[in-house]
Amino acid sequence: MLSFGAERAAPTISVLQFTDNNQGAATHSYGKVITAMFGTHLRNETNFIVLEQGSSQKAGALLSGSVSSIGSMIQIDVKLISASTNDVVVAEFAEVDSQVDLREAISKLAKVIEDKYLRQWMGDLQITVLPTEGEVYLNEQFVGKSSLAKPLRLNNMLEGKYSLRVLAGGYQKSEQEIIVAPRTLQNVQVTLQSLPGSIRIESEPSNATVFINGQNMGNTPYSLMSIAQGNYKIELQAENFKPFSRMVGVQSGQLTELKASMEVISGSLFVQSTPSNAQVFMNESFMGVTPLLLENVTPGTVSVALQLKGHFDHKETVRVLPGKKAEVNAAINRQTGKLTMVSEQRDLSVKIKGETEITLEAPFHKHTLNAGQYQVTVSKPKYYDNVYSITIQPDQEYRLATELSLKPGRISFVEAGKIPTDVFINNEYKGKSGKMTLELPEGEHEILVRNWFHEKRWKIQIYADKTEEISLQEFAQNSSFSWWGVLAAALIAIPAYIAGEK
Repeated sequence: MLSFGAERAAPTISVLQFTDNNQGAATHSYGKVITAMFGTHLRNETNFIVLEQGSSQKAGALLSGSVSSIGSMIQIDVKLISASTNDVVVAEFAEVDSQVDLREAISKLAKVIEDKYLRQWMGDLQITVLPTEGEVYLNEQFVGKSSLAKPLRLNNMLEGKYSLRVLAGGYQKSEQEIIVAPRTLQNVQVTLQSLPGSIRIESEPSNATVFINGQNMGNTPYSLMSIAQGNYKIELQAENFKPFSRMVGVQSGQLTELKASMEVISGSLFVQSTPSNAQVFMNESFMGVTPLLLENVTPGTVSVALQLKGHFDHKETVRVLPGKKAEVNAAINRQTGKLTMVSEQRDLSVKIKGETEITLEAPFHKHTLNAGQYQVTVSKPKYYDNVYSITIQPDQEYRLATELSLKPGRISFVEAGKIPTDVFINNEYKGKSGKMTLELPEGEHEILVRNWFHEKRWKIQIYADKTEEISLQEFAQNSSFSWWGVLAAALIAIPAYIAGEK
């Protein structure tokens, strides 16, 4: 039997003295003992209001009974009598094998008597909760859970008015009053209304425009504290950023948070240089060589550096805007050094061969050249060329000292014939003529030419890089041959030859 504090007044009962039916019961005073036990259990375990003996005129029902004891067995007969009609409304019987089981048997009898007596005022209740399972409370007492698939059935409830409350997570609580009628089944259906959810939207960058299912709701950060459960299309728009879109599910009674990181619209950067083919570094990362177009550049300030061998580095800062193309047009300056040519000689011609070829008159002081490798040729008429390989370093002076060597002159003897003719230059024997060519330094030189028949000494001026031809035709003729001449020639030639050999 369920009452849950129904408003119907609890029934009153008076427990009359139980009688002992035989000597065995009387010996143990079972009637008195069992009367006291019924008073305790009816008061503590049932909805009866138990009146003290002597107040039976106020009771709605009277409980009487008898006890028999046969050996160790104890038999109890109980009657519940309506005080208004003197009708026996409940009659029950219990039998136990020993005194130990007596109290448990009386507790069960008290509850059976209550159920049967109060059934005339009892009804049944079935509660169905949808769309989800809910917790059911009657008069603030939890009685179970109910759903459409498994309704909650409560039987043997006292008639009367009850406070019904149903709770479920994510739904609004339902409260109402219901009435249980005797001997009927009361069906109660409770439809729970979902609690609104809430949503908070943040974005990076902030101040993005928020659209929920296409409707402009404001700017981030944005909060909506009451929104029905369901799926919503969230869109964010911000200048210079790509649109953001996402489906978001909102749960009843819960806060849904969306933190969106919006992707910035990329820009581009075109880098060109004079001269071209310079290495391009963006934020210290190598990107390629000029001319170069860089796509998908994150907007903002970027550092651009250009490097080309033999040129000064070029650096600048460029601001790239979303969806725009920034440009760098760089004139890269050559690295330069200085070349100084010193010499005690004058009127020197200097050819400098590198990327281009130039000719200068030396000596000169601090001539500007691009940094790099050069071949320098120094020349002057009648002098041997001097050739140098030099390296011009940036912001440094290369000092080159040079002295050219004067080229010699030449003497060529021709028409010598077949008669051996000795040649002496400055009293130094040079050999026998016969298409002989001798190199001599510029200046005056003494020549002695002789054979068996002739001898000739004279001075000649030799000029650098010039050939003087001397004809020995007269020495090739034998016009005055005589033994005395031969002897005289030998006597003259031998000392001269010996002197020349020394």
